[in-house]
Amino acid sequence: MLRASELLPHGDGSDPLDRAIRPADVAFYKGGQACLGTVADEVVIQVRSSKTDQFGRGQARSHHRSGGDLCPVEALATLQALQPHRWRGAELEKPLFRYADRSGLDREGIAHLIKVAALAAGYPGELAGSHSLRKGGATAFFASTGDLERLKRYGGWTSDAVHAYLYEDHTA
Repeated sequence: MLRASELLPHGDGSDPLDRAIRPADVAFYKGGQACLGTVADEVVIQVRSSKTDQFGRGQARSHHRSGGDLCPVEALATLQALQPHRWRGAELEKPLFRYADRSGLDREGIAHLIKVAALAAGYPGELAGSHSLRKGGATAFFASTGDLERLKRYGGWTSDAVHAYLYEDHTA
């Protein structure tokens, strides 16, 4: 449920807080001990700054391996295995999500990829964009927990605006 600004660098380099997640912000663990992603049962992502982080403290988000195509541990472990050079040296401080030949995959780029994925799955592309990830994450979180207050804390909502992100059935 990360915001686009927490996932991706701004295309024009205008984010003074440089919020985009870097390999240095990702840590893998197995049984509480640091390890490579391929054997990890947990990933911890340090979000250095966000839109709602009024005090600039950042926050950590932990995900445990769930298996399957949508598992954050599996996805990040695969990225680490495919691009091990990105997880050492100067690459540690560069945005995690970017094209090899460009400075970054910006919001427009990810929105395009999401539209293509929606079309491939048979959904209208005009209804999909970078915010779809946040809406889908909020809906899935609420559907599995039923805990609105925990969802608000986890997703960084300080108001009841979270309700605009929730869908009660997949066709909506």
